[in-house]
Amino acid sequence: MAGDGNVLAKSPRAYPKEDSRLTDDIHFIAGQSHDAELYKDVRGEWRWRLKYDRRIVAVSSEGYKNRIDCKTASDLFLDAKPV
Repeated sequence: MAGDGNVLAKSPRAYPKEDSRLTDDIHFIAGQSHDAELYKDVRGEWRWRLKYDRRIVAVSSEGYKNRIDCKTASDLFLDAKPV
């Protein structure tokens, strides 16, 4: 979540309690420089997703009308610090 309470991204899966993959995914997102993959969904809206070890670990929380808005949202998520 952003500081203003908006949801920046979500996980495409539920993690069992104390699953080590959750910790690995968080460290991957916070510990490296990477770009999210941008794509158009079936409704024609732009979305982003982040992959780690061939698994999708984060997806956009909403669709965007413009590619630049989608890219801005993915960059905001990737620049965020986990708490």
